[in-house]
Amino acid sequence: MEYKTLTGWSTAQISICRTEKELSNRIYNNWNKYFPGEFTLIQQEFRTGVGSIDVIGISDKSEYYIVEVKRRKVSIKDITQLKRYADFLSESGKITHGYLAAPGISTNAATYLERNNFQLIEIGFTDAI
Repeated sequence: MEYKTLTGWSTAQISICRTEKELSNRIYNNWNKYFPGEFTLIQQEFRTGVGSIDVIGISDKSEYYIVEVKRRKVSIKDITQLKRYADFLSESGKITHGYLAAPGISTNAATYLERNNFQLIEIGFTDAI
């Protein structure tokens, strides 16, 4: 392969940052890969009284599957955010299932995730292209 040198160009390294929206789109566009079954609604940025849920699906049994997407390793703060959404929906009588979609999770966060009966969907950028 032949490379050409461009004069007057910076030699600084370029870093490409990916977004949570890309991962959210991946969950949304491939919903049945992650959540088999029949759903009456699948929506992104579902507004609640406590914030917007990244992706939500409502099953034909009226159960709410809520997904909070992170582009980095999950922290306890992220689980607290998901818990806020789940509690809000549960208080209005909804059956909820909570998921965090991210490239990984810390040990402490994994314990807290399990304690709250939430699940991790491991998703990254390399396989999202």
